[in-house]
Amino acid sequence: MKKNVLLISLFLLFLSPIDADTIYYLDDYPNFFIQNKDRPLAFVVGEKAPASDVLALIQISSGLQSLANSKNFGTTIMDNELLKDINILNSYNIIAVGNPCENEIVEEFSSYKCRNVYELDKYAVVEIKNNNNHAVLLINAQYDEARRTAADVLGNYEDYDIFRGRELEGRRELFIKGPDGNPEFTFRLPELLEIEKEVEKNIKKQEQLETIAELESENYKPKLDEVKSDKKTEEGIGPVISTRIKEENEPGLIKRMWLWFVSLFQ
Repeated sequence: MKKNVLLISLFLLFLSPIDADTIYYLDDYPNFFIQNKDRPLAFVVGEKAPASDVLALIQISSGLQSLANSKNFGTTIMDNELLKDINILNSYNIIAVGNPCENEIVEEFSSYKCRNVYELDKYAVVEIKNNNNHAVLLINAQYDEARRTAADVLGNYEDYDIFRGRELEGRRELFIKGPDGNPEFTFRLPELLEIEKEVEKNIKKQEQLETIAELESENYKPKLDEVKSDKKTEEGIGPVISTRIKEENEPGLIKRMWLWFVSLFQ
């Protein structure tokens, strides 16, 4: 009996997930920070970032501090300081604001790197990532005005319907554009949507062409006027050519002579 219990226990232990990665989604913002107070929160700004990025972090932290009922909720850390020690980096929940060319944490974790941040154009992208089962929230944009708009949204998220409904379920990216107080939200950059539509259009066009070609190859029948001359010759006279069309549409030489002769007596 004890042996069976031991085997069952080992079996259940084998099935249990060990250190499974936590998946974060934006619909749970800011709960993954508030509910994990035991994990320190780092507000990360780039060492060479403009002052507007500091103001953007203040906007976000003010909203979180009121929810956490703590004036000391979160610590501001420079990006290069956080990257000096991997153990320190892996022990923090992180909120980082910046251009990836100016903030090394954004460059490290964001899908939009310094080399392609221009693709965001006037949009800011809010991304949620996982680092050692810690939440990493990134506000990334080419222009500081766009980052300020996104930070204003996150600092006052309760004012926006998109955070109150179910639109953000399963979403890990949100693109934001527009002036403070009246931003636009999308889950795909318009430029990328146009490219996807064009690719889909070309795929459908190619499928149509392939279908037409297949039908033509199966059902095509040459017309009488497309009958080609045979390469074979008969008694040295030359190529034997089909004369069925001519015989049907006009009289032969003998018949024409006979008709001419008859016309003389009419």
